[in-house]
Amino acid sequence: MSEPQQEPATEGNGTGPSRSPLLHGDEIVGGAILVFCAAAYAITMTFEEVPAMLAQGIQPAVFPRAMIAVIAILSVIVIIQGRRKPAATRKPVPIVAFATAGLLGLFVAVIDWVGMMLGIFLFCLVLPALWGDRRYLWIAVFAVLFPVSIFILFSTMLEVRFPLGIFQSFGF
Repeated sequence: MSEPQQEPATEGNGTGPSRSPLLHGDEIVGGAILVFCAAAYAITMTFEEVPAMLAQGIQPAVFPRAMIAVIAILSVIVIIQGRRKPAATRKPVPIVAFATAGLLGLFVAVIDWVGMMLGIFLFCLVLPALWGDRRYLWIAVFAVLFPVSIFILFSTMLEVRFPLGIFQSFGF
């Protein structure tokens, strides 16, 4: 007689591949962002409060704290979604993601030298091409209209002044 075949043993709840006890990339990145958010929030605790009589709109710490809260919530979502995925379905981070991070770092590094508007224009020219977009006319339109809209919104309506960089000597 033949012996009955045994089903392969499954770990966990038996519904699929079990998770490794080690942390995965989504959890590590999400946790690192949460640590950054905690540090940034702590920095906002040092901001001085404007007396109510002099305040125009919101206090200086409110907007950064709101942005930090949004980033923290999105990070928690990344962690939760990462825990739900089996390790086998995760894909490696494409090299273009690291190139994008490098371009963003370069953008931040040269803002004081080239100025915010020229920096945004150059960033809007290079980033789509880096991502593989070859619709050069649309990239050019985007690279012009996006900085102009940022300028109109922030400089004109909200009266926020951006670094002028090389345009400082022109007396703008």
